[in-house]
Amino acid sequence: SHLGLVLADSGDLARAIQAYQRSAEIYAQAPGDNQLRRAMTLGNLADAQRMAGDLESAEANARSVVNMLGPAAERNPQLQATARITLGNTLISSKRYGEAVEQYSLARESMIRSLGTDHPRVALIAHNLGSALRLSGDCATAVRYFDESIAIASRTYPAGHPEIRESRRQRALCD
Repeated sequence: SHLGLVLADSGDLARAIQAYQRSAEIYAQAPGDNQLRRAMTLGNLADAQRMAGDLESAEANARSVVNMLGPAAERNPQLQATARITLGNTLISSKRYGEAVEQYSLARESMIRSLGTDHPRVALIAHNLGSALRLSGDCATAVRYFDESIAIASRTYPAGHPEIRESRRQRALCD
């Protein structure tokens, strides 16, 4: 799966997808409990498939990860949140904004339980949630999440950080 990361970062999505698929197969067949490794690999596969435009496969793999982690979610809420973010991103790409809002909301709850309300990952999820709400036409609620993202990121990052700028830009689209 490390090869998949290198290939995806270099822009070779077709080969990254192949590497992730092969890694997921190996984890599924290997002795021992490889469920978390397989879930992480399938999450990376879903991201690569989404970036390559294969939204159907990306959604299937992202949902598989969410379901696979169901029982482990309490032990690893950050991984569950990451899986829901991946699914939310895929749903945004498919223009299914209401479903994306649901996934981002669940991811935000998990991340807050795990890391608290003032963590940069919570800021990123709040931004994603605001974006999904804005795209669905609910600017009034979106502004609340953009403001949350900006407030958290401003305490964590230097002024002018790209995440802060992007949340401000998206918020301005609601004004």
